[in-house]
Amino acid sequence: MRLILHPGHGKCGSSTIQRFLKRNLKRLHEHRIGVVNQNLEIGIPRRYEWDTPALFLKEFIIGNQKPNLLKEKLCWLKKNARKKNYEAVILSAENLSNERCYNAQFRIHEAFQNVFEEILIIYYIRRQDEFLLSAWQQWGMKKGLTFPEYVEKSMRTNQPNYLQWIQEFEKIYGKEMLKVGLVNHETLFKGDLLSDFTPKVGLDDGQFEKVSNANVSLHLTYSEVLRRISGHFKDHLDNQIKNLLNRKSTYAKHILFSNRKPSVFFKYSKQIMEYYYEINRRIHAEFFNQYDFEKLFGKEKYCSNSREQDSSDEIDEIKEIIAIQNDLIFGLIAKQEKMEKHVRDLSQEKLMIKLRNILGKY
Repeated sequence: MRLILHPGHGKCGSSTIQRFLKRNLKRLHEHRIGVVNQNLEIGIPRRYEWDTPALFLKEFIIGNQKPNLLKEKLCWLKKNARKKNYEAVILSAENLSNERCYNAQFRIHEAFQNVFEEILIIYYIRRQDEFLLSAWQQWGMKKGLTFPEYVEKSMRTNQPNYLQWIQEFEKIYGKEMLKVGLVNHETLFKGDLLSDFTPKVGLDDGQFEKVSNANVSLHLTYSEVLRRISGHFKDHLDNQIKNLLNRKSTYAKHILFSNRKPSVFFKYSKQIMEYYYEINRRIHAEFFNQYDFEKLFGKEKYCSNSREQDSSDEIDEIKEIIAIQNDLIFGLIAKQEKMEKHVRDLSQEKLMIKLRNILGKY
């Protein structure tokens, strides 16, 4: 039985791949491939019921469950897959490459290795400057950290350390069983993440339904505004404000979820890529040597041209923030006016009923 393991990396297209798997559960079943769900089981549930096994695996990562239970669940999973006549199962969970749980993670990976005869690892990475910007927006700013503070903290702890995970995956599963993808238009098959993922699994991407990008970031300068009121976030995983903004935004949604990078990013991109230069050289030599290093990991890619350009970009960012805020304000005003009109109409209707009742007595 073959296990196709997609362990992330986080912020490298994992949510989009998982949305794709969810959308194509039935098609994958027809290709004799099962997708592992939130209970570490396989089947064809209704699409809205499916979720990743990340929370299930977290219980083992943090030590709430004994490792032997995981091995039992994996054995049952393999047995059930054989009963369904599956040739392979796919397990996607980005916390399987979470640096904060490094030691616990590899007890889990060893359990996979002990149960399945063949394991293919599909591991995606991206430029560290792009990763850190996305990770700051997703987690760092909710802790009140500025982007420069988050960058300094990440480099101090050498995160993300893709090379560490690549070496450990090769050590446990074998170098020939690891496929590394770079989230970059140059290297992705057809320039598209899902078109790249399906052939790595051994399938024709034309046979499956595509999905839009998942977990799209908020406007990153607006994220800096939210950082200043980070007390509204319950923790670094809280997405309630993002979901609220998505629901309440009317005409500024294209701005709210634009992928425009803030001016502060351009000031730190070169420093970030210089720090990870040696790691990237080694990754490039092993997996991407057919491509120009500078196009993939070059430190000059996002360097701003001039201070005048920086100032112009900052002014545009402020205008976009004002547009987002005005859109939300006008939406609330329109809703308030609608409610007030409904109250007035209701009051008039009650008054007319009362008047008719009075006149009916005469």
